[in-house]
Amino acid sequence: MNYKYQISSYKIGYQEPLRGKLVCKEGFLLQCKSSDHLVGYSDYSHLNKEALKKSVLALQSLNTKKSSTVGEVCKPSLNSIQAMRSVKYAFQDMQYQKKKTALFSESFCVSNHYLIGDIGSFPFSNLNALWLQGYRSLKVKIIEDMNALEDFFLNLTKNTKHQFLLRLDFNANVNIKFVHTFLSKLSNILKNSSLQVEFLEDPLPYNYTDWVQLLDKYHYPLAIDLEWNTFCLQENAYEDGGKNLNFKADKALAFSVIVLKPAVQNVEQIVETYHTKNIKFVITHYMDHGVGRLFALLSLNTLIDKYSSQIFLDSGLNTFPTTGDGVFWKKYFSNNSSVLKIKKPIYCVSNIFNPSVLKWSDL
Repeated sequence: MNYKYQISSYKIGYQEPLRGKLVCKEGFLLQCKSSDHLVGYSDYSHLNKEALKKSVLALQSLNTKKSSTVGEVCKPSLNSIQAMRSVKYAFQDMQYQKKKTALFSESFCVSNHYLIGDIGSFPFSNLNALWLQGYRSLKVKIIEDMNALEDFFLNLTKNTKHQFLLRLDFNANVNIKFVHTFLSKLSNILKNSSLQVEFLEDPLPYNYTDWVQLLDKYHYPLAIDLEWNTFCLQENAYEDGGKNLNFKADKALAFSVIVLKPAVQNVEQIVETYHTKNIKFVITHYMDHGVGRLFALLSLNTLIDKYSSQIFLDSGLNTFPTTGDGVFWKKYFSNNSSVLKIKKPIYCVSNIFNPSVLKWSDL
């Protein structure tokens, strides 16, 4: 069977700043047409332009190949797992069209954390409303400014008596001395507070010894994201799901939570590898196009069906772009609380946006 690939570029923006900067994301929507007249869509987002160029060249090579299975298309002729995921999802969308059944059940819903991307602009007066909307976990992006961090967490404790759980995301951007100093101060600030630390995400680049020292000293659970993100852009990541990282699946782990982004990681294999090792998982988006976010929701839905919802903590799937997306979120999703619900059946990806108004070009 033959396939033709086209792309349409997009640029999306976010109203809320991230660590003091407004976020703008560029990427491609991928359109895959089969010789039997099925059309599938997926998102091909990126943060690194050079990586994008390499992956686009890999996608272009597909035009010279003939294949009848998703597996054949997604083999190592693609040098980026992001490209692999994009092609996989486009083929998946074609299968949805054949089945003609709703992608989600009427009862499908996802509970999410609330993202505080910029501590300098967060309105503390919103805390009570967030609790009433069902939010129980607050994800806070940590910056390298100790005074600002102290002020933020002191104000947080003063402005709420609710038992929020804190997810503190360092993005492995600070040194070990800064982490220890901050956590010592934080422990004192939270001592008589209703707030609790749910986990520390990427406090440092992953190193078993350093992470265990943090765990033993502060007793805060640790979560890993950045190392998976980096590793999973390598070719062999698609097949082994992370077994060849700098830790092995059969050895002791310093973390108890893995944060996963379906757009760029083989989440199915990673969950299969680690779900029996007392690991919890958080599924989140890649700050990508709504089409990519839809596949993240579908991935979570599939994983919950296969395993148990108990191994999945509140997700990060309900923050949406404010410009340039073109996805009919309000038509298909209810998003006025921590719980994301389906309002109207979705049968294929092209239900949630209008491909005909976009400009498509051949790869």
